[in-house]
Amino acid sequence: MLLFYTTAPPQTGHVFNPTPTPPLPHHRSLGYWVLSYPLDIIKSAIQTDSIYPEHRKYKGVLSTAAKLWAEGGIARYTAGLAPCLLRSFPANAAGFAAYESVKNLMEPPAPALV
Repeated sequence: MLLFYTTAPPQTGHVFNPTPTPPLPHHRSLGYWVLSYPLDIIKSAIQTDSIYPEHRKYKGVLSTAAKLWAEGGIARYTAGLAPCLLRSFPANAAGFAAYESVKNLMEPPAPALV
C-alpha cells in the first residue's frame, strides 16, 4: 500500500508528523460501496418484507439473494449504485475534513523549534 508522510511548514511551530496518510481516501470508499452494495440490497429487501411470517416473501439471506437474482439478475443488485458512488466523494471528503479539523483542535501545539 502506498503511504506518504506529511509535514507542516517550519514557521507554524509544528514538528514532523509521522502519521501515514493514504493518498486518495475516496478510492477506498468506492471499493467499499462496490463490494457492499449487493449486500445492502439483500438487507433492504429483508427489512421491507412483511412483519408477519406467513406473508413473508423472503425466508433468509440465501433465499433472498436467489430470489433477487431471479427477479433481475445483476441489474437488480446494482440499481442505484451510480448515485451512491457519486454521493460518496463529497460525503467522505466532508467527513474527512471534519475529522482532521477536530483532531487539529484537540492536539496540543508542539514545542517550537529554536
